[in-house]
Amino acid sequence: LSTIASPTHSPSARKRAFDELPKRTKGMGAVSVAWTKALARRCSMGAFVNFESIEHCIILAQESFEANDCKVSSLFLTCVKTMIASFPALAATKESFKNLVEFLEVVRTDVTPEAKKELEEYGIVTLISDILAKSASSMPGKGNGDDEETISIYETLRSQLLRLCKNDGTPEQARNSVHALSSLVNPVSQHLSLPSRVKKEKKEFEPLLKALVAPSRLAIPDDSMASKQKSKIVSVLSAIAAVAECAPYAFNSTGEGKTPLCWGERAIDFSLNAVLLGKNTSSNLSNEEYSSDSGSESETESPAKGRRSSTARGNKAAVASSKGNDKVNISVHCRMICASIEVLICHIRATIVRAKADGAKSELEAPSTEHVAKVFKTLIDILEQNGQPP
Repeated sequence: LSTIASPTHSPSARKRAFDELPKRTKGMGAVSVAWTKALARRCSMGAFVNFESIEHCIILAQESFEANDCKVSSLFLTCVKTMIASFPALAATKESFKNLVEFLEVVRTDVTPEAKKELEEYGIVTLISDILAKSASSMPGKGNGDDEETISIYETLRSQLLRLCKNDGTPEQARNSVHALSSLVNPVSQHLSLPSRVKKEKKEFEPLLKALVAPSRLAIPDDSMASKQKSKIVSVLSAIAAVAECAPYAFNSTGEGKTPLCWGERAIDFSLNAVLLGKNTSSNLSNEEYSSDSGSESETESPAKGRRSSTARGNKAAVASSKGNDKVNISVHCRMICASIEVLICHIRATIVRAKADGAKSELEAPSTEHVAKVFKTLIDILEQNGQPP
């Protein structure tokens, strides 16, 4: 059954396993043999789902994009996404990984304004980031013995994923990027000790978290800003929530600067007090602390000054205008509130789960009872007020 179920085995090897199955199970009785055969057929998924099919679909998606047919390209990528939902290792071969990274770099750097509109319409970048997020856990990870080409591929991917997190990614793209980065830093194939894993996690995610909580990014948008500029706060909060989930040691590590709050605490303070409760944040940060991350990547600075009165108006308008699950009709303030709730819940859940999983060696401390009670009281108030924050 293991040979039959693995999509990385060749069709001939799986056929031999099917032929061998009746011999192995004939002593179990006719009913058991029939049941085992049915189970084997359900495990096999046919010969069409294998790593070669995935590689061909990725190549065809690239070629379709180069032929200016984003619709067909998205269809091939959707096939890949569907197949790796059950078998993420299918897209983790060296060839598939290389082609995915090349494809991501092309659609992120070398496109015309017209092509960029089509990319957004068919969600090409989102599909690629989703595939990378799911398959990265099965990738071998960067090692000391890698050749220059492999190292270059990893660095290119890391650069593109960080850009999606910090600059111009949608909320889903930012979340997928963090999950992919987490899998690349600590792949399943590498059984590292807890101190080594924590060290790598902090090295990768502390600079990212520091950039995400910078005042130029973590600020309630002004109504005078363009809609695309205002929606960046949702992507930032989605990325922070993913970091809290994937890298709790980095999220809870001690920060720097003039305030005692760590980077994660600053995100929690903003999400709970500024967004949900409408208070001024206690972490009035100096932009000088983030000078190393500013420059060409930083946006227009607008430090958080508490939730504005327009938040409630935006939420009411969103309730009136939204249809189904169409996020286009949902106001930025409403999406910001949802993303803030996600930050708070991911932090509580991931910290407690990881601390229990790592046992006595863990340096994580569970959130205080007072904090958990405050968060859940706020969520209860939102439910009792039909979705309106307190």
